[in-house]
Amino acid sequence: MNETMGQIIRRLRKNADLTQEELAEQLGITYQAVSRWENDTGMPDISQLVPLANVFDVPIDVLFGRVGQNADEEVEAFEARLLNDEQSHESVDDREELRWRLNRMDQYRKMVEMHPNNVKLLYSAMTEGIYAVSDYEADNVNDTAVLSPDDYRALLEECIKWGDRVVRLEAGTEGYFYSVRCQQIGAYVRLGEKEKAFKIAETLPKSLSDIVYGQQAEIARLTEDRESEIKSRALMVFLLLEELENQAVLMAYAYRDSGQYADAGECLAFSRRLETAVYGGEAWSPPFVLPVDYRFTPQAACLLQERREDEAITLLEEYFDYAVRHAEAWNTRLNEPSASPLLRPVPWTYNPEVKRNPKKELTDGILTRKTFEHLRGNPRFDVLVKKIEELPNEG
Repeated sequence: MNETMGQIIRRLRKNADLTQEELAEQLGITYQAVSRWENDTGMPDISQLVPLANVFDVPIDVLFGRVGQNADEEVEAFEARLLNDEQSHESVDDREELRWRLNRMDQYRKMVEMHPNNVKLLYSAMTEGIYAVSDYEADNVNDTAVLSPDDYRALLEECIKWGDRVVRLEAGTEGYFYSVRCQQIGAYVRLGEKEKAFKIAETLPKSLSDIVYGQQAEIARLTEDRESEIKSRALMVFLLLEELENQAVLMAYAYRDSGQYADAGECLAFSRRLETAVYGGEAWSPPFVLPVDYRFTPQAACLLQERREDEAITLLEEYFDYAVRHAEAWNTRLNEPSASPLLRPVPWTYNPEVKRNPKKELTDGILTRKTFEHLRGNPRFDVLVKKIEELPNEG
């Protein structure tokens, strides 16, 4: 059943978290007039349509019910098309990747304009924007010809705005709240607005693992379900280890950005020592969020900053051995439990269909990075390049 204009105005007003009085004040009319619109006993004057659409941040056509009637189907078809595009997309270089990402953002903007209150679309648009920002900030991509500083800030502010709308539309439910707020914190930090970032951080739970697995473990303990308790506590250990490794890497980046390359390298080395200490002599580890190369290439880059070329190449050689061993074990031992009693209960197999491809990982991690280009001509590095190129293409 199609909505009347009054029903549309009421829905948009409530989505905007406005009272009739507040809407009337913004339009310079009485709240009785708004009430008449919503009860379909009156209609806005033609001169009020543009201001009304602007308040709700929607096209005028939305007020007449001409768009958004099949929003879910349209959004699903739109995202399916973008997914197909992503699966077939191959970038020649990082700048082309950024241009491709910005083109997708333009498509998202048009879709959000048509469906400004579709939560899933808003969340996807925000996430795509953050991906574009990350591509812009990546090594050797900070190109103002592709994205100007003003456009960079505008994109971050746009992502924050979309996130606020998601939170408002999802009021009272969990939904995308945590993910949206985490992305907004990062956006505010990038904009230099740290107070706003801290303010959002204060609204987040201190530890999702405490909330989810901690509660499960306590319930299992009280009901003497030891098997479930062990599994829940093992998951907490895994998440805490993952977060510890992640924080060590982020601390390393902070040292690196302040020019303290030796300290940065030590933080990155700690991340690898932590893994060795926990997993012992095992050939593979659980699928932490951090890509495998993060354990090696950033430290190699720091060593090069200190003119310690031989040590950097040694580390890249270790990375080669690790990546090949890790991929082989991952692809053949997915269903084998860990030897560690701390980690044995954790289901590592997130997606058994996904195989690791060490040639692609090493190519992306070493061969395509300009950081290591000047090493070509060094006999040891050239041998390493040849070994990578000779790896089979499939994982």
